[in-house]
Amino acid sequence: MKKEDLLIEKTALIQMLEVYEGNVSQSNYAAIRTREAKEQLEEIETKLSKDRAEYDGYYYYLRIDTSTGTVHVVEETELLTSTDNRFYGAGNYYLTQEKAQKRAEQINLEFKIEKWLRENDPDFDPDWGYGTERKYTFSYDRGDDALLIDCYRYYQTQGHLFSSVEIIEKFIREMGDEVKRVMFEA
Repeated sequence: MKKEDLLIEKTALIQMLEVYEGNVSQSNYAAIRTREAKEQLEEIETKLSKDRAEYDGYYYYLRIDTSTGTVHVVEETELLTSTDNRFYGAGNYYLTQEKAQKRAEQINLEFKIEKWLRENDPDFDPDWGYGTERKYTFSYDRGDDALLIDCYRYYQTQGHLFSSVEIIEKFIREMGDEVKRVMFEA
């Protein structure tokens, strides 16, 4: 059974238990169904990995603040709602505030780098056609704690590309410390 199906079943069982346990004078049928539902819930819990908060526990997700355009962390109570399931399914679900905050910093830095590129290298549109145009990017050398400049002609790389050595050197001078701290911190 897929994780999403288990989560739907778990939600239904919890809702059913709330109804049965709220009934003080339970019939035999209700008592049996309560016991069965609890057993099924335990089975589902063991099938689900520990990467989800306990019911009524807390998790964190990221949201863009429309007034500033930056990403920030929001704390939410896990109630196994469709909203909780959507955040989880999309990968926007963190068990600790620290991990969520780290990811928010990374995304905000990505936005900042894109803005820097628009302002400092606005006309650069990489051409991967015949491999004649040089494209520059950076990597991190942990041993030397330094950003290194890499040059590509033929292979495509994921990440930010710069049109010249001078522009990437300017970028490293202006943003290198923040890039190392946010993107490459162990």
